Parts: sequence; C-alpha cells; structure tokens
Amino acid sequence: MKIKGLQAEFKALAFAAERPKGMLFVFASGEHIGNDCHACAPDIWAAHFVPDENGKWTAEHVSRVEERGGTFGKPWNAEIRDLGKKATGIILSGSAMGQGHGMDGVWIYRPTGGAGFFEVLKLTTEYYPACGEGEEMKNNCTREEKMTFKFLNSSHEGLFDVQADFRSEGLDTEGKVVKSSSREIYVFDGVQYKKK
Repeated sequence: MKIKGLQAEFKALAFAAERPKGMLFVFASGEHIGNDCHACAPDIWAAHFVPDENGKWTAEHVSRVEERGGTFGKPWNAEIRDLGKKATGIILSGSAMGQGHGMDGVWIYRPTGGAGFFEVLKLTTEYYPACGEGEEMKNNCTREEKMTFKFLNSSHEGLFDVQADFRSEGLDTEGKVVKSSSREIYVFDGVQYKKK
C-alpha cells in the first residue's frame, strides 16, 4: 500500500479520533522496516484528517514526526490519546541503541492544524551495559535508568499535567551498588511542557 508523496511502504501504528473533530493516523515508513540491526529504524509519520462540508475526509497535514524512531527494524510504540479535555495527541515510546549505551523515551506531540505536529514533551533515560573509558565516563558503569509517567487530573492551558518517576540502579567504579529515585511534574505553558 502507498501513501501519496511517499516512495516506501508503510506500516500502520495507530488510528483514532481527534478532539474536537478529525482523525489522527500514525505510521512507520522507510527502508529499515524489518532490518535486523541495532541502528536500523524506520521513520515515523503522522497524518491529520479533517472532514469537509460534504463529509469527505481529507489529509490536512502529513509530516514526519521522528527520523529513525526505533531499533532493530521495529518502530516505537504509538498511541493516540487525550492530552486534555479538548485536546488529542500522539505518544511515542520505545528504545534506541547507540555505541555502548541505550535509551528509553517518551515523546508527546499535538497537532497544530495546517502547521503539522509539534513536540510538546520529551522524556528520556539512558542505560550503560559496561563502564565507559575516560574520566567523563567513569560513573557510567553498568547503570540502568527506568521511567514511568502518567497524566494527572490537574491541567494547565488545556493539557493535563504529567508526572514522571525515575529510578536508577548501577555499579560505581568500585563495584558498589548505587540506587536513586526522583519524581518530576510537568505543566503545559501553552506551547510546551515545562518542569514544575
């Protein structure tokens, strides 16, 4: 199946209604779909459909929201959900691999009409499977960070507040286990989420 303007095949990830009217469609596209290498990741696109006066659905905007969003040929997870009582958006979540470390993250986008999709919040954690070399990497010994997030009932500027909990566990350079945890609250300022 083809989408007008795209040369590559695509894989549907999410499709749902958008408030107050419209539909959102998230899909992955690119030559890396299905390629089994840690750096192989498809691009992730999103389309915003709106009905005209005759009820016909047309794509108001189609754009790439993440370049190389995923790993081992698999795209990140995509979810379309309410970001506020009158706002719907796209949540991407997943992992990516780099040289000697990995990353988990959550990315939140909201449609902005004809201007496409805007990233309003990005939360990421990193993990290191082994000690790095050099003074600047000495504390990155077998360290893993985990994050959970949720939307709260409270809201600012029309979008729900976000709570993110972080936990970290690893070994220091002497082999001792080091643990830490923290909680952060993010509120929307009308353009992006800011840490409270």
